[in-house]
Amino acid sequence: MKKLSLLFLAMVAAFALQAQWTNDPANNNFIASALQTDTTVAGGIHLETDLVTGDTYVMWNAGHLHTSSGYAVHLQRLTADGTPQWGADAICMPHHFDSWSQGREMAITTDHAVVSCFATIDDHTYAVKVNPDGTFPWGEQGVTLFDGRGQSRAEVIAGNDGGCWTLGFTRPQLFLQYVNADGTTNPTAVIETGNDSIYCAFGKLTLGNDNNVFLTYETIYDTTNTFDTKADKQIFVRGYATDGTQITPDVKLMGTQHFEIAYFHRVIPDGLGGAYAYLSRSDELTGNIYVYHYDVNGNNTISDTLGIPVHDLDQDSIYVAPRVTVDPVSHDLLIGYYQTDAAFQRSYVYFVNRITTTGEKVWGNGRKISDLGSNPWWSHYVNAFEDGSGFSVTYCKTPSNTSILSTVEAMGLDMNCNVLWNTQLSSSRYYRSSPDRLTGFHNGQNIIVWANNDDGNIYGQNIGWNGTMGQNADVEEIYEDGEIINIERIFNVNGQLMQSTNLNELNTGVYIIQGTTESGKMVNKKTVVVNE
Repeated sequence: MKKLSLLFLAMVAAFALQAQWTNDPANNNFIASALQTDTTVAGGIHLETDLVTGDTYVMWNAGHLHTSSGYAVHLQRLTADGTPQWGADAICMPHHFDSWSQGREMAITTDHAVVSCFATIDDHTYAVKVNPDGTFPWGEQGVTLFDGRGQSRAEVIAGNDGGCWTLGFTRPQLFLQYVNADGTTNPTAVIETGNDSIYCAFGKLTLGNDNNVFLTYETIYDTTNTFDTKADKQIFVRGYATDGTQITPDVKLMGTQHFEIAYFHRVIPDGLGGAYAYLSRSDELTGNIYVYHYDVNGNNTISDTLGIPVHDLDQDSIYVAPRVTVDPVSHDLLIGYYQTDAAFQRSYVYFVNRITTTGEKVWGNGRKISDLGSNPWWSHYVNAFEDGSGFSVTYCKTPSNTSILSTVEAMGLDMNCNVLWNTQLSSSRYYRSSPDRLTGFHNGQNIIVWANNDDGNIYGQNIGWNGTMGQNADVEEIYEDGEIINIERIFNVNGQLMQSTNLNELNTGVYIIQGTTESGKMVNKKTVVVNE
């Protein structure tokens, strides 16, 4: 017999009682010292929250703690209340970079550790696993991946058993390898075209069923020897098992397109076992953002391999800088972007559009959120609320288009794009290095982290789905609106949709239940199913 644990209630109560996040935008939470000098500026910031424990891991690249020059990857762990756990200096990896690494990623494994994956000066790619207590189960040096190959653009995502999928790149090949929870490695899969003029590059990973993985990658036909500038590209998706065997055929997402400027695609899971892919594409006169999608079986669900443009093309405007989230109820893609004038790129309007898995543009040519004039936001992020009722747009705001000094602001919107609230998260104006993404809303709160490149420290701030910060962020409200009486969907901790909504048919594990309460409100609740 299976039963539900009330663990999630205890976790939520603990979050509320121990909240240490500041609610003062002039005094944000200290995360770590980046040990800056004039020549070593922190950047490459990544962050992700463990959906079970509520811990958030932060990774960045900065001056090496143990050497007089060069760079290293650093890691910090925050509890759900915003308290750093690994000291003011955080954890500094022993590996060394002479210059910025071309690609780093991190993932939280199902055994609640963090894995950092990166390439270094010795042209090797490493995966280093760190437990919540700061110990290194794979050793401080970590695991050398791909039999010593893979020089840049490292990727990693968590598997479902404490291990992780890793990806590396060395022109003209990609290397894919599964690392088990104990640090042992499975065989490496090599992805290549067999044509010296056509490269495989810029791979992205999403977890499939049964711990398999989907790899989306670009093929680049390079006629100018500039690799990814002024080249013809395609995008494909294929599936792999953990033993390195390919289990689905290549499926074309994007047909051959010519690129005048070097843009590469990104992916985001759709919560149904598939994923959206998206990228910017431009020629000498126009520019737009295009969306693609594949389902749980790796099939292309959008028939037009040119992709779905977020906006109708015109000769006067270009559309750039996409940021995305997926609505957890409809599984539609919400994508924020700028419209700017094609001639001079001096005037900016911020839009959000909504696109389905079949390519329908629910909001047509998008909804205008803000007319920014000549001063675009320094960075911007879109994150969906957990109950499907809306989303937030978080951005770094500068006083002019020539300034690099910014504050951090956020707005909440409902699913009709009506503004619900505006909040200033950080009021001090200085030069920031912003993250690649935010954590997204988990247990009611979203987290942003940045580097202050004036004082050399890393800072962060939480915000609730209702626009409040710190101890006022009502992180438990979503979870106190009564019991769920109708289960609509059940997800595992990796965001994959379960085929059954019957809790008695689930294996032991942690799940997120989405359903309606007696009042009719759609809520999410985290629960644990165990065998008696």
